[in-house]
This record gives sequence, structure tokens and C-alpha cells, in this order.
Amino acid sequence: MNDPTSPLRPHRIRLFWRAGVWLLAVLLLLPALGVRAQGDDPEPPWRQLKPLQRPPKTRLHFLPYQSRAAQKTRERCEQIPGASFADLSVLPPATDRPAAQHADLNLALRSYEPVAAGLGYVWIDGPTDGRSPRLDGLFAPSRQPPITGVFQVYDWDWGCNCRGDLIAQPEVTFAEFASTPLEILHLPASGYDIGDGYQALVLYAEPTRITLKY
Repeated sequence: MNDPTSPLRPHRIRLFWRAGVWLLAVLLLLPALGVRAQGDDPEPPWRQLKPLQRPPKTRLHFLPYQSRAAQKTRERCEQIPGASFADLSVLPPATDRPAAQHADLNLALRSYEPVAAGLGYVWIDGPTDGRSPRLDGLFAPSRQPPITGVFQVYDWDWGCNCRGDLIAQPEVTFAEFASTPLEILHLPASGYDIGDGYQALVLYAEPTRITLKY
């Protein structure tokens, strides 16, 4: 019947509207429930996307590092018996920048990279200075420390005040030696005196590095 005055028409429209809402809700829930009707398109490509897996970095960078364990170790260290420091007059001219910003004094500015070279000592024939400091003087009693790593230091371009290429000659320009925890390292003795009985001058020092000049 198409009588617009029929009392059943509003109820019929309301029923159709409710049925349409429920049908739409069911259709929206089907993908979430993993239900697809036969003949549906395959899963859209955007659902198959996975997070980008970045390749692992193989280049090593050596930066100043301080762990909590190392900090606690230094807090337990006491004053070294017999150690003494004093202020000395330095011959001019002074450096053109603070020591922390000087690539010849602060090795962290240059940095270094591991090199595939032998972990051993090499005898180089030629004239030597009999009064020069010896590496085994770092330890007491003196000993030849084992080498645990060898590296090449970066060159420095003073024109741009920036890091250059690795120094390839000689093959090794930086070496790492093993020591024992809390071991006291000593200044290797030399046959030279820079004044007032001192043998070396501290050019730059941080909690994890020191630069000395004989």
C-alpha cells in the first residue's frame, strides 16, 4: 500500500533505518574480526607494510665515555703517596686556543679507528735517545704491558680546523695497553730536567686522559 496516511509507514521507515544501521555496523566489524566475504579483494598493501629495518652500523667512533662504575672507582682512589705537582713557567708563545680545543693536545678531537695490524712490539733499527722515557716505566715494578688494540689517528686540517683522513704511515699511530683495576700508573723517568727537578709538563688533563710533554 502506498497510502501516505497509513499509520504503519513511520514504523516501517524506523525499522528499515535501524536495520540499515545494524547492517553497516556488521560490515565495519567484519575486517576487524578477520572475516572476509568470498570474492573480496586481498589484504590492502598498507596492511602488509613493516617497519623499516636499518642496517647495523659497522663504523666505530671513539668518544669520551664515563661509566658509573668508573666514576665509583675514581671516588675510591686516594691521593697517591709521593706524587707532587707544581706550577712552572712555560716558555712563550702560548697556543692560539684553549687546550681542550687544540687537536694536538686533546686527542678526542681527532679520534681514531681500529686497524688490522699485529698486536706486538716492532724493533725499529736506527739511532735512539738513551735518555728518553721508556714505556715499561708506566708500571711499578716495571714491565712490558700487553697490547690489546692498535689504531690509526685522524690527521687534522688546520685550515678548516676540522678532521682529515686517517694517518696511514706509520701503520699504527695509537695503541691500547692492558693494566689491572686501580693500578697506579707512573710517569716514566727520563734523563731530562725541564726545571726545578721536574721531568714533564702537563699540557692538558681530564678525568679520563692526560697529555704530557717531556
